[in-house]
Amino acid sequence: MINVIIHGYLGKMGQTLKRLIDQRDDMQIVCGIDIGLAGKEDLTGESGTVLCSKPEQFKGEADAIIDFSNHAAVKEILYYAKEWQIPCIVATTGLTEDELAFLNETSENVAVFRSANMSLGINLMAKALQLMTPFVEKDFDMEIVERCTERHRTATCGQDQRSLRGKEGVHLRQRGRQSRVRQKADGHPRAARRYGRG
Repeated sequence: MINVIIHGYLGKMGQTLKRLIDQRDDMQIVCGIDIGLAGKEDLTGESGTVLCSKPEQFKGEADAIIDFSNHAAVKEILYYAKEWQIPCIVATTGLTEDELAFLNETSENVAVFRSANMSLGINLMAKALQLMTPFVEKDFDMEIVERCTERHRTATCGQDQRSLRGKEGVHLRQRGRQSRVRQKADGHPRAARRYGRG
């Protein structure tokens, strides 16, 4: 049985992970960590899952940590992973250069797997661009338009470009970081950024 800690337990991805892990016979969630649980640490989740707001509040044993939280919380869970030698999957987006450097440093002491973006849409786009580029790069000027949704307006704006940069056959350069605000039908603004192929 693989004992898992979910960091970002109350988030959309945290709850998706919970649902998927609950369907398996070879894994179980031993701890759910989320800042939204502050002041509620006496609660216990289904099947005895320990719920807490800080990693250090969990005193049990775990085989792996899966992080889908906020970039500002990543260092804290990496400290914990390093201290207790627990392999960690970091799937949180929008990491700063300083946070990425700390992640790389931590990976020298404990196993760390990082995915810049696990979104199906991003990975499909990367594959499509890899297939298209050899046929159109001489005659076309391609561009990616990213729309930052209200839900991800600070955490992952620019994520498309960051995720696709470095993929084989995909070469992007930022072209005139033009940020404009438009009104959606439901009244929330969206910022659009344009990126051209280099």
